[in-house]
Amino acid sequence: MKIRTSAVIPLILANTAFAVEFNLDRQLPPELASSIAAYYQAEDDGDWVKTYGLRTPDYRAVVPFDDYVEEMSTKLSGNEIISVSARLLDHKGDSYILKTEFVETHRGVPHGDPTALPISRGGVTDEITEWVFRDERWYCVSCGIRRRLPLNGRMAEPSH
Repeated sequence: MKIRTSAVIPLILANTAFAVEFNLDRQLPPELASSIAAYYQAEDDGDWVKTYGLRTPDYRAVVPFDDYVEEMSTKLSGNEIISVSARLLDHKGDSYILKTEFVETHRGVPHGDPTALPISRGGVTDEITEWVFRDERWYCVSCGIRRRLPLNGRMAEPSH
């Protein structure tokens, strides 16, 4: 399959404590781009109700909410997402596979070169993430484990 490079949509969500910068492929459906931005901004804000709600119903059937909150809040404590960039790799039907780059740092650390930071303090990671459209909305199937977030991986196959 030939991958076509396209321009990205820069998007910054306002009215948040720390606004994450988003650079999302223009080939993505606008509702998917909005869901991606909402998920990672909510993750950065520690809004676990919102992030959990953007996971598939199959995921929520496997991972109890309390376990999810404990794991995510512990592993992300003190970290800040600086930016998320996503490019479309493939899509079949309502499933979209993206190459996603995360740039993170530790809150309070000046936004210098994140590649110089150990992962416990941030850094840059590239991941393959997956989103699916079901029941008239977008859900994250695999949101990027970023070397420390196992519950952001694929926990359950989407049922079709």
